[in-house]
Amino acid sequence: EKHAEILSSSLDTIEACGGGSARCMMAEVFLPRN
Repeated sequence: EKHAEILSSSLDTIEACGGGSARCMMAEVFLPRN
């Protein structure tokens, strides 16, 4: 919060945009772009 605003979003939105699951996001494993 000191350097940027913290954003939140539904996991469904993140998964639909290619972010993968919550576990994959934490491990920084991303799906290839379509």
